[in-house]
Amino acid sequence: MRKLKLVISALLISGATLSSCSSAADIDVSKLETPCDYMNALGDITKEAIDLKESVGDNKPSEGDMSKLKALTQKIGEIQQSSQSAGISEQDLMECEGAKEIMETLSQIR
Repeated sequence: MRKLKLVISALLISGATLSSCSSAADIDVSKLETPCDYMNALGDITKEAIDLKESVGDNKPSEGDMSKLKALTQKIGEIQQSSQSAGISEQDLMECEGAKEIMETLSQIR
């Protein structure tokens, strides 16, 4: 879960410069079943955060952007809590094909 927490922390830290309008914030966590479902959901959120960062650029994020970022970070928390409740380990998550890509994507917003 350490890497999952790293993903979450990095997105929260980047919140000062990001905002997000997210369909990823609309992910139905109750429909996530496999470790890879969880990892892919985190990947969708990470991608949206990067897209938002790029759209905001050096400008100050609007209130709407900040609201969208808040929705994304709340969804990350829901995903983390749900995966832990489902007994999914960090190792299970990192074995997913998408895990490496998500970690690479995450490095772009650090």
